[in-house]
Amino acid sequence: MQVTLEGFVTDVHAGLQLSISAEAERDVILRIAGVTQQTTVTAPAITTAISRTVLGRTVTTREIDELPVAARDFTNLALLTPGILGNY
Repeated sequence: MQVTLEGFVTDVHAGLQLSISAEAERDVILRIAGVTQQTTVTAPAITTAISRTVLGRTVTTREIDELPVAARDFTNLALLTPGILGNY
């Protein structure tokens, strides 16, 4: 015997034997099923130069003009590059 209901775990009872016009009574306990969710994220492939191991970037004039830089020291712009750490 198999009992199913949406949102619940299927309950299966094996080994029941009934003859014609026989009746049987069986307690059934349906447990609430766990919630499952699937999310698929796709993004274009990122190309990297694997032969190059230098961290860096080009800071544009617009970025220099628009970013607040402490003491207006242009060397602080290097700290805006991911992977670059200052001497603390």
